[in-house]
Amino acid sequence: MYLIVDITTNFTTLTLFKSFDKKSQIKTTKYPTVLNYDLALKKLSKKLETLIPKKQKVKATAISVVGIVDYKNNLLEYSAYLDKYTRKDLPKFLKDILDCPATMIQDSSADGLAELDNLAKGVDNYSLITVTYGIGGVHIERTKDEVIVFPTELGHIIVVPNGRQCPCGQRGCVEAYIGGESLKDRFLKSVSEIDDMRIWEEAVEYLAIATVNLLMSFPSDTMIYSGDSISTVPYLRRKIRDEVDKRLTLTKMPNVKISRLGRKANTSGALKMLELKEDDIKLTIMN
Repeated sequence: MYLIVDITTNFTTLTLFKSFDKKSQIKTTKYPTVLNYDLALKKLSKKLETLIPKKQKVKATAISVVGIVDYKNNLLEYSAYLDKYTRKDLPKFLKDILDCPATMIQDSSADGLAELDNLAKGVDNYSLITVTYGIGGVHIERTKDEVIVFPTELGHIIVVPNGRQCPCGQRGCVEAYIGGESLKDRFLKSVSEIDDMRIWEEAVEYLAIATVNLLMSFPSDTMIYSGDSISTVPYLRRKIRDEVDKRLTLTKMPNVKISRLGRKANTSGALKMLELKEDDIKLTIMN
């Protein structure tokens, strides 16, 4: 069995799989993310007691988490949303109680790996942007025997000098203008409740600017958008390609696709990471 722990700003989801096939899901449980780290460990331990069948062995576990991951030390380096988790050895905690390897991955990178056999099937290089409570980005390249992941902190590129305060502490980040949490703070509404088109007209412009920045660093055959905002706001889906196309001049326009994995993307991608680690294909995540 394989255990996937997906920790987001709002919820923590634990999912048990019999194999690397996403359809082999055995059991899952979801609960509000506990922001106090010590209390979070107690909650996690109790949930695992009921989730994992007695006398059953977990072969490996992966943790998808929002923030910057130090892949060399297998730790969460920084997170604007999970600051109490930073530099805490959650993988070791799970390794000790489950007696199996435990590996951490950035949530956007997990989303990217989830598309390897979906929208990016047969594609040698592609980029992905997540538009949810925050903004994330990743570029992935693959050859016959290797998958290389380039994590980015796309949400924290500056698009407006001395602009709006971002949860990360900087001013003018793209996340401060189109991240779900930032929009909620500004307009006191969730993304699905915002119906003022002027807000989305501004948002799609900043999303296009972020996309061009990513593509200038990593020219891609395919550009994938994922996340709740893309799923729930038709205007973003309709307009984003045109907004990118009219700004992109120094590199080719990629194929634009919209992910259908939804909130299962983090879990699916973390499971894919474990599969690649056991496969003959080398997985390299750049630190």
